[in-house]
Amino acid sequence: MIRKKLLAMPALPATQQMIETAAQDRGSYKKLYGWQNYTTHVYDHDWYFRAVVQDGILKVAMYSRSQLVLGDTDPKLEIYINRKEEKYITWIPSEKRWSKARISYLDDKRWSTIADDWEEPGARQMVNDYLQNGEIRIYNAVDRFQSSLKNAKLARAHQSEKDRIDAVMDLVPDLPKDWEDWIYKSAYSRDMYLIYHPGEDRAYCTACGKETTRKNARHREKVTCPNCHKRVTALSWNKQKSLTDTKDIGILQKLKDGSGYCLTVYGSKICRNPKTDWKVDTTNSRWWKKSRHIINSDMKYVRKVYEYGDFKNTGEYRWCNQVQHGSYYYDGPSSECVLYHRNLKRLRKGTPLNYMPVEELFRHCEGWYSHVTDQLYALAARPELEYMIKAGLYSLAWDITRRGCPGNETVDWNQKKLWNSLRIRKDRIPMCVRMDITERQLKTLQKAEKLNINLTSGQIAWYSREFGPEISQEIWQYGHVEKTKAYIENKNIRGVDYIDYLHELKKLRIRPTEDVLYPRDFQAAHERTSQQLREKEEALEKKKVKEKDRILKGMLPELEELYLNTKADEYLMVLPTCKEDFNREGRENHNCVGGSYFDKMLRGDSVILFLRNREDPDKAFCTVEMDGSKVKQCRAIRNSEPPQEVKTFMEKYSREVARRIMKKQEHVRINVAI
Repeated sequence: MIRKKLLAMPALPATQQMIETAAQDRGSYKKLYGWQNYTTHVYDHDWYFRAVVQDGILKVAMYSRSQLVLGDTDPKLEIYINRKEEKYITWIPSEKRWSKARISYLDDKRWSTIADDWEEPGARQMVNDYLQNGEIRIYNAVDRFQSSLKNAKLARAHQSEKDRIDAVMDLVPDLPKDWEDWIYKSAYSRDMYLIYHPGEDRAYCTACGKETTRKNARHREKVTCPNCHKRVTALSWNKQKSLTDTKDIGILQKLKDGSGYCLTVYGSKICRNPKTDWKVDTTNSRWWKKSRHIINSDMKYVRKVYEYGDFKNTGEYRWCNQVQHGSYYYDGPSSECVLYHRNLKRLRKGTPLNYMPVEELFRHCEGWYSHVTDQLYALAARPELEYMIKAGLYSLAWDITRRGCPGNETVDWNQKKLWNSLRIRKDRIPMCVRMDITERQLKTLQKAEKLNINLTSGQIAWYSREFGPEISQEIWQYGHVEKTKAYIENKNIRGVDYIDYLHELKKLRIRPTEDVLYPRDFQAAHERTSQQLREKEEALEKKKVKEKDRILKGMLPELEELYLNTKADEYLMVLPTCKEDFNREGRENHNCVGGSYFDKMLRGDSVILFLRNREDPDKAFCTVEMDGSKVKQCRAIRNSEPPQEVKTFMEKYSREVARRIMKKQEHVRINVAI
């Protein structure tokens, strides 16, 4: 459409009938119903329409009631539509500009109006015949046509994006046949239960899928299944109506064109209930697509991420480009999941992981979460991990790599020998393999090695669990490794309480004899040392306060010369002489002067004074903070504003202090000159 020709079409000013109708429209009050009932004033017509068709082009003029009342006869909007060319454009006379926006975006009041439109006789039929609509209002007919064109254009753009996404998705192979079997047997292997009948000895183990004996298991207690000997959680048959577990699971697959790999992450849930005898309820258990991460052929970098969801808010659920690129609440699709491991041996061939048995690592740690893309990068970047995995240190390799490329904090990657890289003795390797040592346990062992302490596997596991490496090192300086462990276990002492007790002994400089380290009544001994420490700290604090009081008294002569001996008859200024004066003022005047203001005055940051009535000099009245001659604060009880008389007095007092300070500075300059 040529814009000059559009403006040359017949003008459509407001008719006399439109102006008179708008002027006579007084409206009425109507009660509206919705989530909140209310009454509002509604006019009969908010918008007025005229239309004309010329040379195959429809022109629709739109006017507002408010402009017609003011005598403005020009249209607010002039909308031009060419149905054959499937084009439209709008002229805004008041702004002298063109717009390609839809009528619903240009009409800023349309969303809230509830009045009917005024339409010139015959205009509605003309517009609907031209746009080939039914008998609908002009506004709706124009908006429907414009929306259909926008949607068609958007659909073409969307289809192009969909085709690009589908081209990548077509490269992802189908799920393996044993996918469901892996979910039910392996993905949830760390969430297995021994469901027992109360009052009976029989139970059902979800790990082995067989009935077995209960053996006095209690609800929510970790037990070992008598049949399959796996660690499971005991659950009472009658204490839940159903049992649902959820996990994010994933599978790594090679793209059909060999250009890389795809990690697909699914959400999943497994349901069990008494109706299925606590076996998997396959009708309610399911999995659903969440994200796909396209990884380079070297397994080191993620080159593209896709999400499964509502495509462009169109209501079509499918694979989409990553929508969220990181925000305060959401950091985009995550690769954290439990990984399907049965195809990893085949996938690693011809990659940097060719000689690394990653399938053994994931099989041994099945059911464990990890950030798979980060873990694959770490495994590919650290070929030294091959020796660790082949040696059987699966849990250690998992802990080190599950969140990304490891540094040198736990392992020295520059060493060739495994024991040197783990920073332990060679003869400790078999024990580490037998116990499948974790990273936390290795750090505990490393601390013991530095102190030349030979820990057993049980001691390593216990100390790393109860205290961790750093605190364990503090405990070992007293010796008696096994005796400390036995004492804490037999007395049922919390680890945090025992380490607090040792810290108190150190601060009190109590010699750690055997009787002191292992008292018969630990609670009584702990309370006694805590009390002694409090008394010691209080004594030190009193000593500090006494020294500060001495410093303050040394400052008083000069302060008295500047701030006391005022000439006012009704008020009296008092300087605090010790810390207790600050505390008393804070209690009686209900303010915070007893806090940090004592130290502020000692540092010379401010001067604190107490304003009193001469008639009652012992009663707290106002607290004053001054910086030289400037009054920073003057507060009555509970930090309230002082009376006006006090404010007037403080203004005079400030000027008097300023004169004293200037006089003292002048005296100092004269003495220096002499």
